[in-house]
Amino acid sequence: MNLPSPLTDLELIKLCKKGDQRGQRLLFEKYSSAMTRLCHRYVKNESDTLEVVSEGFVKVFKNLGRFNYKGEGGLTAWVKKIMLNEALGYLRKRKVLHLSVSEQESQLPADAWEWDRIEAEYIYDAILTLPDGCRAVFNLYVVEGYKHKEIARELGITESTSRSQLTLAKQKLQTLLCKHVKP
Repeated sequence: MNLPSPLTDLELIKLCKKGDQRGQRLLFEKYSSAMTRLCHRYVKNESDTLEVVSEGFVKVFKNLGRFNYKGEGGLTAWVKKIMLNEALGYLRKRKVLHLSVSEQESQLPADAWEWDRIEAEYIYDAILTLPDGCRAVFNLYVVEGYKHKEIARELGITESTSRSQLTLAKQKLQTLLCKHVKP
């Protein structure tokens, strides 16, 4: 059977549910690059990121039979949620979510920063240097669009800790990125 390219999400799901290896390969190829970038925002070590992505895809294929297709975009959101949970679970297992704010660090005004004056690559690299806890909160809030209540639930912290970690992350990024702003 020749598979047309590109297949819709619904077609990929049907093939994968039948155990079709070509369908599984196509689903993996469709999402692996984006999911690797997503996981790398949380797990900065490249080999650990690949481990998280691999475990995430195992869960995707294992649970695809229970996935209820509700339209285009639903599969992407579902795969993304699995990968995000895998990355956060990885951080929790390794107890690397250090969440703390020193008095000195909390004095900088983080909201006055002009993020659009810096190239995306510098911001991405700077985010990777943040402590794991700050990086996780920053990514969940700024990149994924989670609310502090959701972040608190996902990470097992209070909403106020989530807010303070976001402030700390912005302050650290501001300090790191100041030298890259072009006048």
